[in-house]
Amino acid sequence: MKYNSTRGEVKGVSFESALFAGYAADGGLFVPESIPKIDKETLKEWKALKLTYPEVVRKIFRLYVSRNEVSDDELYEATTNAFNTFYKDEVVPIQEVQDKNGRKLKIAELFQGPTGSFKDLGLSVVGQLMQHFMTKNGGHVTVLVSPRFKF
Repeated sequence: MKYNSTRGEVKGVSFESALFAGYAADGGLFVPESIPKIDKETLKEWKALKLTYPEVVRKIFRLYVSRNEVSDDELYEATTNAFNTFYKDEVVPIQEVQDKNGRKLKIAELFQGPTGSFKDLGLSVVGQLMQHFMTKNGGHVTVLVSPRFKF
């Protein structure tokens, strides 16, 4: 799959190029050429498999990035490394709570990553993919992030 700028002047960019570009040359953001549809049967299959969060990430990622750019082994390594720094083995634990009317609710804990933010779920993988391409192609990249906060 290729990526296009939201402003329309830059088209057909590879995942790797979009990953490192930040903004497109025309000032837009890179988005996929198309959004793949996941049918209900596929979702039912995934649910029956009781996939872990990293497994779901790999399934979704594969819809957007070909094996020519990131092999299955490379993707497995990147997602495994990305979530090894989380506080719990279950990356997105689901807690069941009751509301004031006694109804049971399920709440996803999105704060188990290294910075305590939901953004860790995506950006941990981004960092690993950047590392993958830097190792593969040589080079260096510096990414500035906020410091880790204690709660």
